[in-house]
Amino acid sequence: VQNGLLNTFLPAHFKYVMDPSIEAIGQYDPVSGKLNASDQLFFYQSSEYAAIRGSGLDQLTAIHVNNQPAQDVDIVDPETIYFKIPDQTIGQLKISVSNASDKSDQVENTSLSIMLKSGIRANGIHSFARHDDYLMLLDSSSKKATIYTTRDSENPVKLSSILFQIDIQHIAMSDTYALFVAESNQEIMIYDLSNIYAPVLTNRIVSPIVDDIHKIVLSNDTIIASNATTIFRSHINGSGFQQIQLYTPIQDMAVDHLYIYLLTDETIDVRPIQDWQTIAASLHHNLYSPHYLRISDQRLVAVSESRVELFHSGTIPVLNRLQRIGGHYFDHIIDVAVNGELLAVCHISEGIRQLSLFDIHFQTPDDMNPVLSKRVSVFDATGYGNLDSLIFQNDLLEWLNGSQYSNVHIPLQNITCVQPLKGISAATERIALNVYGPWDDFKQISLDVLNMFNNNPCTGSTSLISNSLEFQIFGNPYEPDTSYALSLFNAPQSTIDGGQIDIDLTWYIQSQKLFGQTSLSIHRLIPSYTTIAQATQYTIMGSALDQVDSVKLNQTTIPQSNIQQIASDGTSLVFSATLLTHGLHDLILTSAIDKKQLHGALLCDEALGISSISSLHPQHPNKVSDSGGTEIIVTGTGFNGNIRAYWFKIFQNGIPDYHQLQVNFINTTTFSVISPICQHGQSYQLMIQKTETQENVQSHTLIHGIDDTAPKILSEQPLSYLTPLKLVFSEPVTTGHFSVISEFMTYTGSETTDVSHWFDLFVNENTLTLHLKTNMALKHNRAYHIQINGINDLHGNIPVNWETITGGNYASFISGKDTLPPSQQSLIRQLDGQIVNLGMQLTRNKTYTFIPSAIDNMTSANDLAYHVRISRDGGLTFGDFLTILNQEFNVFIEGTDTNIVFLLKV
Repeated sequence: VQNGLLNTFLPAHFKYVMDPSIEAIGQYDPVSGKLNASDQLFFYQSSEYAAIRGSGLDQLTAIHVNNQPAQDVDIVDPETIYFKIPDQTIGQLKISVSNASDKSDQVENTSLSIMLKSGIRANGIHSFARHDDYLMLLDSSSKKATIYTTRDSENPVKLSSILFQIDIQHIAMSDTYALFVAESNQEIMIYDLSNIYAPVLTNRIVSPIVDDIHKIVLSNDTIIASNATTIFRSHINGSGFQQIQLYTPIQDMAVDHLYIYLLTDETIDVRPIQDWQTIAASLHHNLYSPHYLRISDQRLVAVSESRVELFHSGTIPVLNRLQRIGGHYFDHIIDVAVNGELLAVCHISEGIRQLSLFDIHFQTPDDMNPVLSKRVSVFDATGYGNLDSLIFQNDLLEWLNGSQYSNVHIPLQNITCVQPLKGISAATERIALNVYGPWDDFKQISLDVLNMFNNNPCTGSTSLISNSLEFQIFGNPYEPDTSYALSLFNAPQSTIDGGQIDIDLTWYIQSQKLFGQTSLSIHRLIPSYTTIAQATQYTIMGSALDQVDSVKLNQTTIPQSNIQQIASDGTSLVFSATLLTHGLHDLILTSAIDKKQLHGALLCDEALGISSISSLHPQHPNKVSDSGGTEIIVTGTGFNGNIRAYWFKIFQNGIPDYHQLQVNFINTTTFSVISPICQHGQSYQLMIQKTETQENVQSHTLIHGIDDTAPKILSEQPLSYLTPLKLVFSEPVTTGHFSVISEFMTYTGSETTDVSHWFDLFVNENTLTLHLKTNMALKHNRAYHIQINGINDLHGNIPVNWETITGGNYASFISGKDTLPPSQQSLIRQLDGQIVNLGMQLTRNKTYTFIPSAIDNMTSANDLAYHVRISRDGGLTFGDFLTILNQEFNVFIEGTDTNIVFLLKV
């Protein structure tokens, strides 16, 4: 500043900064200081870093991630700056950089995204089933099922295992039972999981429907199965399956704790499990060529190749209809899973397989907003090329990819079910919604509970306990036999940036018909099998049985005089009945306020009997092979139930000799067994037993063992100077004649002489020995051709072909000691085929190939070993012996060579 002669100066500076630009952005490694702009994918809560390369970047540059200031920002070099990826963020990221305080120079980039990372938790898996926190894996052998818990981690923790003797094709799981289907013997096995550490086999159901079912599930204590035209139902303690033939073929079936959902080409039909003859609701879908259904609590999804349609199934008991939520199109759908407010979809988009999570929005008829909003994708290092069995339970999404079991924790907000599942049983009982996601998001939430009968809101308090958002009513209590709607009074806050979920779907719960009384229930009927016209005493196990007014088996009412005993605590009821109708019978109990039914509780069958028995042996239908493995077909009556078959040798000295055989059902009147190892000429008898009715029946037709098994050679000791020829077989053998021919192996020509008289042949049980007589010996320079004809077992079966045995004849060749050297050794120049001799001329500085040749009295030319020494000075000095490989060798003629001499050794 200058004012006349006065002036002053204050030094200062300013920095000129260019407008920022983003030329490259991607993964950054703080250790190596490298920016990888080709890697723009990050994982949730992985503490990773990203870097930006461009101009105008320095310490004053402001970086924002989704409009929030970036953390741990630092400079790498004048053109590169890095920052930490936020932990509580998912989805696509908006990265903005600016140097101006008013952000007038701000530039943005949306190339980065954060995904959830899955993990492979088990290998060698055939299939899996899930209920709540319990996971059951069937290994690839199909003979071992292992039960795990995933309550505390995505990594399964083993609880118990179940081993099987036969292959398992299907598995299913409920809260207290596991189901296993073995198609080979038409058997369904039920295991009680009350003690999850020691599952107990509680029932076996043998039924021909096993061969026909496409799908089988457990709903509480009810088994539901289906194929394209039929649905089947039984109780876990039942003895067989009821079935309904459908007029319209179905594409798939889904089941929850109340209903069976059937997908046809045009509709979704809903049938109550307990009253499955009735269609409770039916709705036309908008799918072309529907493929399958997926289900969770109060949610249902119908799927075609390119579209999903979502439905609210909780409205069925309240509004008597299935409520449509909305639909959404995809390019190509692989599989889906629904859970509360979220839908997981594996689909192909732009040629890439993706697994993504979508927020479900309720869509009104006039609503133009999409029913699904993508929130996050799931990364799997192995891809989704063989994805199958996608299941979404609680906060865990899981699937099979080939034989690998994988899963991923879903951190998003979600409501998955209403509790208690069986409904409100008391006037002031606590009810709850199961919630998942960040716990703090739900701390300030209140529940809205609405009485659907009078539309009056319920007064109460809300508390968050673990993952349960509980509502405690006060004021007017719950009313019996009434529906209630639950929803959130206020929206939860969102801890995860990009993971906001619009929780807008209502949940419903029913109150029981009467409060304060023990509910009538049936657990089991013992026995579950009976015979036509046979008086039988039965015991019903259950609860509140002292309230029963009527007992029925199908339409047959049991007279009060036949009800013999009812336990004072109502847990058992004893009655007697004689049934005259063949087939399955439901047990129906009626009280003043309730009615319960045990499906397929009793199978009334004909008396156990054998009509015919025949084997599939090629020689005769009453023969079986002594080595076992002959299939035997048995026809008869009363084969429904657990049939055991026993194989008896006809008694000797009063001592039975028997084997239990595996029964393989062909239909309800026919089964097959496989004969065990037996004895030639021995007679056998088959006995069958039905364990439920204690019936035993023996076949009148006897089966006879026959030796049709070819003997096998166990070992062979060849003939030599010191040892005889010895053949050991798997059973005693006989033989015919033998011959030994001697061939002279000299250079004078081949002569043969029969020297069989030098030898003796002995057979001792299963050992055949050919040895030289006393004072006889094998000669040098000879070959011996040995032949033994007519070898067979004691019943004419010739041995299995062996290296030296064909068609029951043995032939071998041995050589005596070779004492004659090779002869006619020569070397041949490959160039012109000329034999090397003293007059052969070679050109210096050129390479020649030579081929050795010789003959031997016993060894073939290809098996002779050749060695050569080479002299380049006319034989004064030689090099070392060289092994000739591949029947040739090369020699380079040096410029100083004068006279080449080869020394060939054969």
